[in-house]
Amino acid sequence: MTTKKKPPQDYDVGYGKPPKHSRFKPGQSGNPRGRKKKEICPNNIVRGVLEEKISIRDANGSRSVTNLEALIRRLLKDSFAGKVASTRALLPMLTTAFDRSELKAAQDDVASDLLAEEDHQILSRLLYAECEPDKDEK
Repeated sequence: MTTKKKPPQDYDVGYGKPPKHSRFKPGQSGNPRGRKKKEICPNNIVRGVLEEKISIRDANGSRSVTNLEALIRRLLKDSFAGKVASTRALLPMLTTAFDRSELKAAQDDVASDLLAEEDHQILSRLLYAECEPDKDEK
């Protein structure tokens, strides 16, 4: 039969006085494994990346913008260059950013001044998502 060692009589075990065998050793951390890492959420990663600042050059020189602003500027530039895929990606952003009545008013102003009737119909279909996606374009 094994006998347990009793602490010396001059040492009392109690609140704030743990037994010697369970005390931290010198140089040992209180939590050797450390704190648990934060759970990774994909939404937070995407939001963090889009909010990062990057440097871009434009006609006015170099300036700092967020990745989201740079992405929207690129989509707008490609859309003006005639890339339909960029236009399709940009139009839902426009409809959420502006009220449909504002878009309709802007469309009517441009259509009456610059566009032919056929162009006006195409723009209407694009703005109000009535056209089907092209089969050859992805």
